Amino acid sequence: MGEPGLRIPSLAIKPARLRAVYLRAHMWFNLAASKLIGDEAQQATNNRDTVAKHLTPAQLARAQKMARQCEVRRSFKNCD
Repeated sequence: MGEPGLRIPSLAIKPARLRAVYLRAHMWFNLAASKLIGDEAQQATNNRDTVAKHLTPAQLARAQKMARQCEVRRSFKNCD
């Protein structure tokens, strides 16, 4: 039990921010899945697919486009 008057800050993320996190997570897991091999590639694929369940079809298309654009740069800098 907590002490009376003890306040714990909320760890909730605003929905718009959460969508942005999911978009970037999908992009990075997608890139990782395409570059890694073996168990690491499978884990990246599993993570990407888990994140995809939280995206709408339009958001998923955007995340995939972000990954393609990032891959073209090849330096992977400024991919966010």
